[in-house]
Amino acid sequence: MIDYFLFAGEKSGDLHGARLLKKLAKPNIKIAAVAGPQMRKYPIDCPVKTELFEVMGFLDIIPALPRLFFLFHKVKRAILKRNPKTVILIDYAEFNMLIAKALRKNGFQGKIIQYICPTVWAWRKNRIHTMAKYFDEVQCILPFEPACFKNTPLKATYIGHPMVEEFKEFKYDPTWSKKFSKKPILAIFPGSRTKEIKRNLPIQLRVAKKLSQKHNLQPVISCAHAKHIRAILKHNKDDFPIVDERHTHNLMHDAKLAIATSGTVNLQLALHGTPTAVTYSIRRLDQFIAQKLLRINLPYYSLPNIIAQKELFPEFYGSNLKEPKLTHALEQLLLSSAQSKFASLVSILF
Repeated sequence: MIDYFLFAGEKSGDLHGARLLKKLAKPNIKIAAVAGPQMRKYPIDCPVKTELFEVMGFLDIIPALPRLFFLFHKVKRAILKRNPKTVILIDYAEFNMLIAKALRKNGFQGKIIQYICPTVWAWRKNRIHTMAKYFDEVQCILPFEPACFKNTPLKATYIGHPMVEEFKEFKYDPTWSKKFSKKPILAIFPGSRTKEIKRNLPIQLRVAKKLSQKHNLQPVISCAHAKHIRAILKHNKDDFPIVDERHTHNLMHDAKLAIATSGTVNLQLALHGTPTAVTYSIRRLDQFIAQKLLRINLPYYSLPNIIAQKELFPEFYGSNLKEPKLTHALEQLLLSSAQSKFASLVSILF
């Protein structure tokens, strides 16, 4: 009998899953998983690869529906066939709730855990009761999330954010940037998906070029995965240095300033105390669906701001992402001593 079946439906889930496997994978423990490249480094049975699930944006989901429908049934069958003691569904909330519901309807008696609470505090709060019906436990990585489930029988536990643990384990390599100029670094984090890079990197580079010329900065681009290098090179006309994921934290540590696409990287930058402007280019129709139909209207959208409940990083999402605004915000960050304002975030997370 399988002890655990893990499901990771996107790259960030693969990273979280790898951290779980570091703790769970023992010689006497049998584990199967829908896994990405990081999770597949461990001795697991992998019936389906994470890479098959990658979708970005509301409109992109529509053409992907037949593929996702096929994968849904494939994953369901894989879990039921192996009948694990515990299923751990990582992030990827909407798909996970469908899987949990399907497993229960097909008689699955094992434990089902949602690892990383969905944003029920942001939109569709009715999901709280759906989760209570099909899950045994939800493990929360934001400190205010367990309170969302206080009126349900669902066990909700704050386990801390995985990025905090990663940050604690980081060991700085002073030789990583020896090929660069000694100018202050303006770090650029265009995203971990090809479409994110395509939509965000052009404006990030234009702004970085202006700032580098005016303030004598050295722009450096972070490449989250080798498969994205071609997309980055296509836009990198000024031949700014590109560093791979091995040096993500070194780059954050040394950067005087950063421009980053919205995502987990924002929290990593905040932990390093790097003043950052957050961007997220979104199509007008996607923005309309999010704000008008799904009613996702939050005071903040980047993780550091959400956790601190105040603006640590200026945000530029959708129609608010304009070159002059982004340039001005970064210049203000450059002129201010911003690191002290991260103390409140650190005190919440550590």
